[in-house]
Amino acid sequence: MQSSKSEQPEKPVSSATNKLAESTTPQHSPSPSPLPTQQNLYIDASQTLVRVREESQSWLSRWGGFDYWVTSLEASYQKALGGDYVDRWKEHISDHARKGQFLLSELRNMANQDLPQEVYQLRELWKEQLRLVEALTAGITLINLELNRSDDDAYASSIEL
Repeated sequence: MQSSKSEQPEKPVSSATNKLAESTTPQHSPSPSPLPTQQNLYIDASQTLVRVREESQSWLSRWGGFDYWVTSLEASYQKALGGDYVDRWKEHISDHARKGQFLLSELRNMANQDLPQEVYQLRELWKEQLRLVEALTAGITLINLELNRSDDDAYASSIEL
């Protein structure tokens, strides 16, 4: 027994279901939308890499770009020390380190996503991922060093006679 669509009672559907239905419903145009495949239903590692690269570039450009971080962080620490807001400074740069750690986790999670089939594409993806991991790790390490140094300075000043 076959039932047609018009005989079925209408059910409320989400907008995502509507969009999927629209994309799979035959169109009266010369080139209807193709049916979604498993490949385009899941996040592609290349798409993640593009997004993480953009976010990493923004993250690394903080304090005048990574090459200037040592100077910029030192100057901002001295300013915070003179203005008596070292705790806010520490929280601010700690937040920045956490953002970098999140970006690293995004890169790590790319292993669970669809990877390119072509060897050269996979190699390029891996090289770019490695470059970003190195840059993010260097930035996070520098922030942690600055935080430790500021703690050492605070300890040293507390025991001065």
